[in-house]
Amino acid sequence: MKAHSRTARGADVVTTCTADKRNAVVLSDAALRDGANPGVFVNAIGGDCPGKTELEAATIARANVFVEHTEQTRIEGEIQKQTPDFPVTELWEVITGAKPGRRADDELVVWDSVGFAVED
Repeated sequence: MKAHSRTARGADVVTTCTADKRNAVVLSDAALRDGANPGVFVNAIGGDCPGKTELEAATIARANVFVEHTEQTRIEGEIQKQTPDFPVTELWEVITGAKPGRRADDELVVWDSVGFAVED
């Protein structure tokens, strides 16, 4: 199932939370590329086990991605399809000021949550 571009059009925040146990595309990259929502924040909270995804790899590749725990997310999150050196920022790094959060108003940001227990 793919979200139609009108579903996400103009949204500032889009949340995906599905339970399908397979690599799926619930929100297409095209839905976020229509020009109506620069700077959208995608809250990808449904991918939480190996082989389970919700976003297209192209969306992740062009986003500033934030995670709970990098090692766990590389196995269970949206970034599992990316190369091992794909850059991510852990939430604690933003909270402590070690790394910036959103850098520009038109930046695509993805929160790739896998349910890391300490942060839940």
